[in-house]
Amino acid sequence: MSFRAGLKQLLRALSLAPGTLVRRRRRPHRLQRLLLIALHQRGDVLWLTGLLRALQRGLPGCALEVWLDPRCEDVLRANPRISRLWLCDAICTDRTREPASDWRRAWEFASRLRARRYDAVLDATGVLGSSICGRWICAGGVFIGRSPQGLDLCYDRVLGPPRGHRIHQGLALLEPLGVAAHGPRPELWLQAEESAWAAQQWGRSLPCGELGALAAQGLPRRGLVLHPGAGWPAKQPSAAWWRKLLPLLAGIPLRLVHGPGEAALAASLAEGTALQPLQPPSFGALAALLLAARDFLGCDSGPAHLAGLAGCRGLVLFGPTEPREVRPWGNGLRVLQAADRKLDSLRPEDVAARLRDSS
Repeated sequence: MSFRAGLKQLLRALSLAPGTLVRRRRRPHRLQRLLLIALHQRGDVLWLTGLLRALQRGLPGCALEVWLDPRCEDVLRANPRISRLWLCDAICTDRTREPASDWRRAWEFASRLRARRYDAVLDATGVLGSSICGRWICAGGVFIGRSPQGLDLCYDRVLGPPRGHRIHQGLALLEPLGVAAHGPRPELWLQAEESAWAAQQWGRSLPCGELGALAAQGLPRRGLVLHPGAGWPAKQPSAAWWRKLLPLLAGIPLRLVHGPGEAALAASLAEGTALQPLQPPSFGALAALLLAARDFLGCDSGPAHLAGLAGCRGLVLFGPTEPREVRPWGNGLRVLQAADRKLDSLRPEDVAARLRDSS
């Protein structure tokens, strides 16, 4: 066993020991400044926007600040509920690559935030780096969270075991503060330039504003948005599988989209076809594109969560992840999970048939 692994086990044992004196039990007082640590992917950050809405309504006058990975800035950039965004990618949230965290830079950044003297810090990330840095940041306030990696001793208030959808797991951070949830629906604000970009792709005008409210207006929709990628390879079918599926979608107006790092996959699928791969310039631009689409087809990913919020119908393919915890918001999207959790085992003919049935 490595020293690092041994240290983690020791810290976990200490955190679970009855009567530990390390964990403090502060009671929240009047909150004037609060920090939310949200260092996961775009879809995870989107799910936390219902939490931010509840905090703003339940804590009037409290300044809400968020520590984000810079790659997720566009999810919250236009959110009017936030006083300030802090961007730093020093903490690696992938436990298989955790040594990639830049601890020196993380500590320097956390020290800057410590000077802000937050009344409460909410850790929605729960990895080694966020629990340690959050403890340092929260000098005189209350630190609330849950760490699957065994560092519960860092928190003043430890959340119970995670239950239900990730949205509801995030809303559990409200209970120690005595704040009521105001509905779990996520929020995303579309800016004028994002709607203009999407309008150019569809050849029609599109409004800007809050995505969920716009989706409820019953705007005209047509076509399919296809996103073949995902956050990690096991969550997406192979390029060969997608190439078998594409001919089965003939006749459907289709927009093939990809994110950073997925350009090669999209180019390989478009080769020999009339498709022009699109990389939306922001998360909001992709949301605006989905707002005008009737259907969506993709994997468990940020775009799928946006499609649900945008009111799309269609199909989301699940492999190793659990739909009960991470399925997209809304009732328009259907879920299809591979029986053996390997997406290439799904028959493209079955997927095309399911997609047409859901349209």
